[in-house]
Amino acid sequence: MRGLVWTAGDGVTSVTSPGTSSSMPKDAYNDPLARKRAILRALFGGDERLRGGAIRHRAKAGNLQLRHVDDDLDEPPGIADFRRAASYCHDRGMLRYLETAWERWAATPEEERCRFFRRATSAASDASSSTPTPSDAIPALVPANYCARHDAITRPGANLHSQTCYYHTDDDTPIFEGLLGQLVADATVAVACAAHVVVQRERLARFDRTLNDDPVDAFYHYACVNHPGHHAGKSTMGGYCYVNNAAMIARVIQEHHTLRNPDRAKPVNVAILDVDYHAGNGTASIFWEDPTVFVASIHADPNGDYPWNACFEDDVGGGDGEGFTRCAPLPRRAGWDVYEPALAGSLDAIKAQRPFALIVSLGLDAHADDPVQEKATAGMELTVDDYFNVGRMIRETADAVDATVVFVQEGGYQVEVAGELVRTVFKGFEAGGVSIAG
Repeated sequence: MRGLVWTAGDGVTSVTSPGTSSSMPKDAYNDPLARKRAILRALFGGDERLRGGAIRHRAKAGNLQLRHVDDDLDEPPGIADFRRAASYCHDRGMLRYLETAWERWAATPEEERCRFFRRATSAASDASSSTPTPSDAIPALVPANYCARHDAITRPGANLHSQTCYYHTDDDTPIFEGLLGQLVADATVAVACAAHVVVQRERLARFDRTLNDDPVDAFYHYACVNHPGHHAGKSTMGGYCYVNNAAMIARVIQEHHTLRNPDRAKPVNVAILDVDYHAGNGTASIFWEDPTVFVASIHADPNGDYPWNACFEDDVGGGDGEGFTRCAPLPRRAGWDVYEPALAGSLDAIKAQRPFALIVSLGLDAHADDPVQEKATAGMELTVDDYFNVGRMIRETADAVDATVVFVQEGGYQVEVAGELVRTVFKGFEAGGVSIAG
């Protein structure tokens, strides 16, 4: 079993650079570019720039090959490519906002920028940066309040300030200089990874499987993106998430499979398993009425932690999608003894769907020491060894139904252990039936 790790540039620096010149506002917990670099260093080492498949032999976690999608493109991806990919699962109004918000904000005279929408950027306050950037004088854009979107009278409006309050669900997901380039890179990774899944399956299907050691899913995939995505809904962004990468991958797999199999009556079935500490509320909402994408999320009880108002146990989907969403909120300080049966139940439900592909929203923040957990009302206590068993159980399920597995990076706020946790999941996945006792 071989793994393909898909990544692209972050628009700021190489994955091995120790610093960052991003104008993303400072946050006590969230540093997505540092997390990405730490993960890639843990998987491949950090002694030189991580580009191209030639470094496969230096992977630290099993049989991995790095695919830097920038190397495969004749020209850099543009806004049109981003819009095309993201529109599979997001409202065009929100995408237009994402595409234009920073330019509009930067072009707004300072005296016309409402004061409660301003957030200082890291570039302006980073003592390690000796060279000011053009954005130093421009604060990041955050909402001043959050609208009651369920009210019939609510709409985005035409002004940038009103649109910001409409599309954002919190002020932890700011608009800043360089964000759009990072999101374009993430969409490029999602599309390239998803398209390869379909092509790979077709190629392997041509071979006599009795002549191969591996099952049909001879590759697994890891989309190592800049920003998490599972809290992003069809027309909302929040929880550090702007565009839903897992949903994008699911839709692109279905689209490419349909294009290559035009006689098929309906899209191929896909499953999404979310193992982030926080509920995958955005993913669940996107596919709420869709019976072709099964969504299972194992997470902290929303009565005690973010997102607070979604993914309760009785949230099972609606309309034609009723029964195709499975939410498993766990009690306060749940350990492996509670997590394992919840994971097993979710994987059994996925098996019943016999999906063509299984997408895993790989959050790392269920680890016992992750700082974002609300320990007073929720929290989880998974260990490094538990993550090995998460990978192992996912592999067993995928093998049982011949599903290709795509891991996509979500949250995880201990940068110093993020790489170890990802590496451990992959070791468990590659080990298959070998278990580590908890």
